[in-house]
Amino acid sequence: MSKSNTPKPEKTETTRKSATRYSAVAPKAAAPVAAVPAATPIAKPVEAVMKSTPVVAPVTTPVTTPLTTPLTTPLTTPLTTAVTTPVATPAKAVAAVEAAPKAAIPAAPIISHDAIASLISDLRNFDADIARDAAVSLGKAGNAAAVAPLISAIVNADGFSHPVVRAAAAASLGQLADRRAVEPLIAAIHDSMAEASAEAIRSLSLLGDARAVAPLITVVDNRDGFFLSITRRAAVLGLAKLGGPEAVVALRRVANDASEDAVIRGDAQAAVAKISAKA
Repeated sequence: MSKSNTPKPEKTETTRKSATRYSAVAPKAAAPVAAVPAATPIAKPVEAVMKSTPVVAPVTTPVTTPLTTPLTTPLTTPLTTAVTTPVATPAKAVAAVEAAPKAAIPAAPIISHDAIASLISDLRNFDADIARDAAVSLGKAGNAAAVAPLISAIVNADGFSHPVVRAAAAASLGQLADRRAVEPLIAAIHDSMAEASAEAIRSLSLLGDARAVAPLITVVDNRDGFFLSITRRAAVLGLAKLGGPEAVVALRRVANDASEDAVIRGDAQAAVAKISAKA
């Protein structure tokens, strides 16, 4: 762009005065800033406040008053009321339990004839544990078909039955409560194994047959020293169950014998006291 050759107009007097007027105007001074008030000085330093104010005063006041009052009131009233009320009437609780309907006791499962036959066959098993378990199961089954085989086991004519089998068979005959077993059980009292003999005596006391009284007195007297303590004690307890004049005389004789075994004598004394109380 080319510069213009037009001559600049000269400044007149008016122009100079106008320029002087505008340049002579002074800028306005800034408004003064309001003075910020100085922070109010703390009357006491923090350390002085902490030292001068005791810590015990604010702690003891709330602890002593609220703890003693709220704790004693709720603990004494609700606990004594809630605990003593149910305990004070135990008879009502017992009556409620007795009045509640009783659950029916399920009947023993019925064992089939085949199962009974299998158990009877197991009485002759060469494994004594299997034969013993079979004798126990036959007693629980309650089937009269088991009486004769169990009698054969305790008589043991061929010497096949193990002592544990004979003892289990004698106990099962007492559970079956068949009078056919009385005489065989009386014979089994003289079994060479004390456990089998004692089980035979216990079954005789369960059967309650008077034919067993005299044989049990023989066991208690033990004149030939054949019977061990386990068998004699079973006889004392058996006589106490069977009762009768002869049984009482035998029991008193043992009860008054200072040389008698302490346990057997104690059982005899207890039996005599029980029989005397009933008379």
